[in-house]
Amino acid sequence: MRVEHWAVFTSQEGLAMKRGHLQDSGSRARLGVPAAARASRPAIVVFLVAAALTVTSCGPTAEQARAREVVSSSPAAPVPTLRPTVAPEPVTAPTAATATPTPEPLKVGVTGNQAGMPQPVQDACQFLLRRDPARMPAGEAGDCVGAAMTAGTGAIQTLTTSSSWIPQGTHTVEFTTAPEFSLTLENPELGLRVTSGAGGGSVDTGSGSVSANASGTPEEAYAAVLAQAAELTVNPDRVAEMLGGTESLEVDYGAVLNGAVRTKISGYRSVDAAADDMMPAGVTLWLDDWYRPVRFELTGQTRGIASSITAVNSAWVS
Repeated sequence: MRVEHWAVFTSQEGLAMKRGHLQDSGSRARLGVPAAARASRPAIVVFLVAAALTVTSCGPTAEQARAREVVSSSPAAPVPTLRPTVAPEPVTAPTAATATPTPEPLKVGVTGNQAGMPQPVQDACQFLLRRDPARMPAGEAGDCVGAAMTAGTGAIQTLTTSSSWIPQGTHTVEFTTAPEFSLTLENPELGLRVTSGAGGGSVDTGSGSVSANASGTPEEAYAAVLAQAAELTVNPDRVAEMLGGTESLEVDYGAVLNGAVRTKISGYRSVDAAADDMMPAGVTLWLDDWYRPVRFELTGQTRGIASSITAVNSAWVS
């Protein structure tokens, strides 16, 4: 260990040791240091070093004390408050056991009901009351409309024909469906009057009444054809037969007719053009709120002749 000595020697030594070091006694002798001083110099150095260490260990200096007072008088820095954090729950995909079940769509198997509608009509028209979107079975359509017409007990019909079994023109038909069926078709312009019902039928063309008889005279057979044709859109049994023979029936629950919302039924029939059943190939009906027909549109061919019938019902009795 090498100890540097500054400002503790004589002026002669200071000049010699300004940048040097006292390495041994020979060096000091060459500098002209007295022997007594040279002999006591190590003791003096030890004393000074010990004194310095003693002073340092006794306590802080004045500057250190003042610095500590400043630090102690300063406001303590706020200690941040640590709040526990909750780790977010992991997002997991729903499993078959935890997934929310999707409600099944409403089925049309519920029972339909309409206040004020006669019970026989409700029983026969469940398909329409449920507003079933499927194709309507032909048998159900025939039963529904037939029951509704019977419950209506009667109405007035404006019948317009073109190349059908009934003479071409516009005719007025008054008919009843209950307690028994009957009709009277009139066309003053043609001088035509046709009746039909439980008591039989007749045709009057201005030259007298002729009874309707399919197996009678030619006049009677012709009267029977006219009477049967007049029943096609007013007799509940004939309407049910016509609808029951359709192969495909579509229902439109929001059809608009003359500004009113109606239920529309339309379909087709496979018919023999040579047959005498007078049934049309194309069938379209508009029904009111009670499922009574308010309009018919029938098209087809009869013995190779295109025919068209439009029938509009009004003034249903009930």
